[in-house]
Amino acid sequence: MRRWFVIAGMASLIISLPALIMMGMEYVAACQGYSRYKINRYQINLPYGETRTEFGGHDIVIERFNEEAPTGNRGSTYYAISIDGKSFGRPRPQHAQFERRDREPLALVEISDVASGNSTLYIAEAIPDPHDTDSYRIVSVHSDGRIDEESFAFSDRSYPPYRVLVIQYVSEKPIGFYSNVMTTWPSLLYPIIYPIVTAVSGLIFIGVSIIRRK
Repeated sequence: MRRWFVIAGMASLIISLPALIMMGMEYVAACQGYSRYKINRYQINLPYGETRTEFGGHDIVIERFNEEAPTGNRGSTYYAISIDGKSFGRPRPQHAQFERRDREPLALVEISDVASGNSTLYIAEAIPDPHDTDSYRIVSVHSDGRIDEESFAFSDRSYPPYRVLVIQYVSEKPIGFYSNVMTTWPSLLYPIIYPIVTAVSGLIFIGVSIIRRK
């Protein structure tokens, strides 16, 4: 009988372990990210026409266009980005890519580094992909005047941690640093029954087997 308690306990723990590890990694990464960076402000759903702002001694202009879509689609949104008159936008697509998006694909996010106190204005953009693979582009305007530009796939979002803090405003779905285990809407099945109850049950089974052995 004790043997079955051990088997049941080990099986429950083994089943629960992957989810618990991912939840732990996500929790630690979120704590580190939000303790290192502070989100000062963000702007989403930019209006059509020009949006102007100044940061780090630079004049930033973002112009939003919209192309008509066939019946039943929302249309294709295109952004022209310029800093001090220099274009930082992607080439305008020759053919509109009509998508149903709950969130516009561009956002402005200002974040401060808590340790240094320096601020950066990020222009985040979700890049449409014909293969339905999420990828992103960030133009960074630093408070000291530097300008950086980077593009990366969804799988490369984890580091540096500011990437997740920025692209969360242009992603169509909630995203985590390493996985989406902590962004799923909680239910009785997850994470209550699995992995919490299954893990606790495994510990109880193993504990009972130890007690019965004595």
